[in-house]
Amino acid sequence: MVEDFIERAGYRNIDNLIEEMFFDREVACIVVIDQSTDELENVLSQLTIKTDIVEFQAFVSSDEQGIFKFQPFQGDIKVDIETKPEL
Repeated sequence: MVEDFIERAGYRNIDNLIEEMFFDREVACIVVIDQSTDELENVLSQLTIKTDIVEFQAFVSSDEQGIFKFQPFQGDIKVDIETKPEL
């Protein structure tokens, strides 16, 4: 599967892919957790890579009905969309 991607994407080999991923691009990560804490934020602030935290909580009733509470990833980013005038 990875080998197919490497071939289709035009990489010489897996080493070439890994080299580009880690040295030619900015590395970032997303931490999905049920509740963020000051300790977690302190640890992440010491890392040299960009990190984001997404809080995701699942609540399940005795009859296995579920509800999920989460803050959308980058939900604070708003995009203005121009609407075309109707003809």
